[in-house]
Amino acid sequence: GNVSVFNGTNGHVVDLEPGSGAWLGEFYDPNYDLKVVHEINEEASPVTYKCASKNCRTVRFCRATLQKFISGNPRLANAAVRAEVDDLWAKIRTSRSQQPKQTYKAMLNVAVSDGRIDPQERCMLRAFGKRQGITVTEHEAMLASVGWTPKEFEKGYKSATRKWLWWT
Repeated sequence: GNVSVFNGTNGHVVDLEPGSGAWLGEFYDPNYDLKVVHEINEEASPVTYKCASKNCRTVRFCRATLQKFISGNPRLANAAVRAEVDDLWAKIRTSRSQQPKQTYKAMLNVAVSDGRIDPQERCMLRAFGKRQGITVTEHEAMLASVGWTPKEFEKGYKSATRKWLWWT
């Protein structure tokens, strides 16, 4: 599911979708110095994860306890390293597949930044979207995320900004 990431002052940083069975952060590091782990204040974590969708679970472990437990069993340590590597590869594959959508959304953000979309911008977005396989549903969701409707996209301006644009 989707996860919202917050910084140490509870400010929203980003929303992420790690993917089915994936996790955020590093749960095990074979090179972690266990002497240093004891000095870490577990409550002073600079990052907090919160579920942002129905199909999401978050869990937090005491890093020192988890590191000691996994490091104490070579088979468990090996399995943890393999799980970390597998998760990293899955994230790399996912990020590659998400790149066109992220690019399209960035293009959309630029196009709507002045409160209107001219025909060339709309044509460019459509061509890129078609080439990259952006679905109508994805396009409409991205429009909604920047505060536009499909009807406003087709007209080329936001209903609320049309009067302002007319006066300029």
